Amino acid sequence: MSSETGGAMSSTAIRIFRDHTLLVAIGLLALPGAARCTSIDLGGASFKSGRPVKGESMESAVSSEFDIGRLKQSVETLKQHPILQFEVTGHTDPHECSGKECNELALRRAVLVYRYLLDAGVDARRLISLSEYASERQIADGDDYKRNQRAEVNFALEP
Repeated sequence: MSSETGGAMSSTAIRIFRDHTLLVAIGLLALPGAARCTSIDLGGASFKSGRPVKGESMESAVSSEFDIGRLKQSVETLKQHPILQFEVTGHTDPHECSGKECNELALRRAVLVYRYLLDAGVDARRLISLSEYASERQIADGDDYKRNQRAEVNFALEP
């Protein structure tokens, strides 16, 4: 792979950015006809149903150790690219809550992930949005509905 100018891409970039879409978005790789987007998911965490409860740790609230690993990768990416600004969004599914309760749960998820990033050394001034979407932005349905119980870390791109 090479950049638009013909230079070789570093192995670090390949290791950090496994997805070609991400490489295109931050200008490390140019592909003909590549779609433009305004944010890219860096990772996040899936949560146990109804979690976190107030005061709960990340380790006990997430679905698995894999989620902690994804958050650690997000931290490393943000640290290696200090110009990236990011947002954290919290989401729920209608099976675990309803109404205002979903909004509060989604916000607790977003805040817990945000605090995790800060505790890991990410600069708070880089946050551009901390949002809750409750069950408005579902990514799964049917038997796979638990994938909606999540918080995402995204970095924003200039349109």
